[in-house]
Parts: sequence; structure tokens; C-alpha cells
Amino acid sequence: MIAFDRCRHGEAELRNMRCADGSYQSRYQCLRCGGAFGQAQRRNGEAPPPWDDALEDEYNEEWDRAIEDAQRKRQNDAAEESRNWKAIYSAYLQSEPWKARRVAVVARDRGVCQGCGASPRAEDTVVHHTSYARAGNELLCDLVTMCRDCHDIAHDRAPTTEWQRRLER
Repeated sequence: MIAFDRCRHGEAELRNMRCADGSYQSRYQCLRCGGAFGQAQRRNGEAPPPWDDALEDEYNEEWDRAIEDAQRKRQNDAAEESRNWKAIYSAYLQSEPWKARRVAVVARDRGVCQGCGASPRAEDTVVHHTSYARAGNELLCDLVTMCRDCHDIAHDRAPTTEWQRRLER
């Protein structure tokens, strides 16, 4: 039987429904979803038309297709949003506000990697977001100085130096 919240059972017809014990009842069948609703009805005269099992199957297939379409749309929208976010974020990393935050974080951490404690060369220093929740309007506590190797580890990427490879052996 179909859950009530999926169909409001607008148009219905009294039909002859076979019960699990083999007996028959006259019940209202929704002509949209095929579900039964309401109490069994007394028959006055001849039996109503037979129950249409195909209605429920067709409705469930339609419902499943609608769910799949909605999921596909959500995935496509998420992929598009990700592409848009990456473009915006890349532009932000070139902005003066980001450059000022980056300088402040490296100065706060005295240029020391907060992952391994090393003091990387300036060109190997990365400022890592611990969260992207406030990206573009970060608090300094959302950012830490890291060397490239520790930054790769923080993002679950492969190690880039011999030192890191030796640690993994």
C-alpha cells in the first residue's frame, strides 16, 4: 500500500479487492496511486469492478523515476555549485584581503608548520583552511601555516618529498 504522504487520493473508485485470506472486500482504490483507503464498504447489488494492481505498480515506478530525476538534478546542481565555488575561491586567493590574512597567519605562527614543526622556505609555506565555512571572511583561528607536505597530508593527497615517503615505510 502507498504511504499517504505520497498521494492525496484525489479521485477514487469503489473496487473489489482480494484480501490475504482469499476473500474479497469492496474498498476505495485511488485512481492515481492505486492505493486502498477508507473502510471496507457494503455492496448494494452487483460487485464493483476488480482491483487494478497495475495502478500501484505504475505509480511506484513513476515515483521511483521522479526520485531518481531529483537525485540526478541535485548531483548536477552540486557539481555546478562546486565548479562555481572553486572559481570564486581561486579569485579570492588572489585578492588583497586574502594576502593580508595569509601574512598575518604566517607571522602569528612564526613561519613554522603547524603539522610537523618544520620551518619551510617561504615559497613552500602554505596557509591551510581548517574549515571553509567562513571562506572569504575567515577568522585567523580558521587558518594555520603548513609546509606543502603536511598540507598534502591534511587533504589526503600523496606525499611529495622523500622525507614523507620514508615516514610511511
